[in-house]
Amino acid sequence: MKYTYALLFILSIGLFSISCSTNRDVPATKWYRGNTHTHTSALRVHAKTSPKDVTAWYHKRDYNFLILSEHDLFIDPKKVEMPKDKRDDFILIPGIELSEELHGTCMNVLDKVKKISGKGKTNKQIIQSQVDRTLAIGGQFIHNHPNWLSKVKKEDIEGIKNLTLFEHYNGTMSVEQTFGSDEFESTQVIWDYLLGKGDVMYAVAADDAHSHEPGSDAPGRGWVMVNAQKAKELTPKAITDAMLHGEFYASSGVFLDNCDFDNGTYRVVINKEATIKELANLAQVRGKPIKNGKAGFRIEWIEKNGKVFKTTTALSSFLKAKKDQIYIRPRIVYTRKNLTFGWEEYFAWGQPQFMDGRTIKSNHTHGLASKIAHTH
Repeated sequence: MKYTYALLFILSIGLFSISCSTNRDVPATKWYRGNTHTHTSALRVHAKTSPKDVTAWYHKRDYNFLILSEHDLFIDPKKVEMPKDKRDDFILIPGIELSEELHGTCMNVLDKVKKISGKGKTNKQIIQSQVDRTLAIGGQFIHNHPNWLSKVKKEDIEGIKNLTLFEHYNGTMSVEQTFGSDEFESTQVIWDYLLGKGDVMYAVAADDAHSHEPGSDAPGRGWVMVNAQKAKELTPKAITDAMLHGEFYASSGVFLDNCDFDNGTYRVVINKEATIKELANLAQVRGKPIKNGKAGFRIEWIEKNGKVFKTTTALSSFLKAKKDQIYIRPRIVYTRKNLTFGWEEYFAWGQPQFMDGRTIKSNHTHGLASKIAHTH
């Protein structure tokens, strides 16, 4: 009997500690929702929808910022006709997609970036040149869809000076190009490899939509949510700087109330209602197909080498980082039944927090801050 009481007491302590770590009353963070990669008919043959109508599509769906990232063509936000009912909390961030042998979004630039042929150069040399040219005119570079036709390898991205953002999820790429196959390493493998090698790298999700006409299947498949408290204001400079410092999460369908790191503790709180509503009302979303699943949410905590060291099906989780973990990052998964092919998964990806003292390069921070001061 004494053994039974002791066991019950131990179990009660364990249950109490779990509830304390997953159900804290935390005010929801204010977020700015945005898309850093989409296309318009401004290039005539490349996409189908006008800059005006593309802008209206995201404005109508409560996005807060958008980059009209046309291939090597600068679209001046000041010349784009905005919706008549434009909200004060919606902006266009100037940018282009630099399209050489490899592609990337040049974020917060006021002109196109000079193209240079990469013939005879390695992928690493091409990416470094793209980053350098983007920063030289005051912008920030996002390396786009590494598993596209060029098949950039993880070693090609490793150690690129001043590269802090890459497209972890692209809504136009195939499932295999994001989640891996015999032909492609998953972008998650690429990410954890870079983090394990000491790089500071933050993951972006974007839809890369080429048509926003009724029936189009790409718009809205991927986006980022920038922490409004950390950005402080909704301007191109503030959003760019917040993303540069990892003050955002990426999503293919999951919304979060909280996703932040403070005083050594990483906290994640899922917004269940917003997630289910988004996926029910937006026909264009596409999840990762899986053979078997269980409906609901789970939060996975990931450390070096992509190891999942803790999982919970609670809607919130608070994790105290350990110094020997090097880095931790959360992946939030929502699984639902799909009437066509079985089960599918949608994700949110929190940014890594580092325990080894690494930060973005000081010359990157200071250089960018001074160079983008001209934007509003």
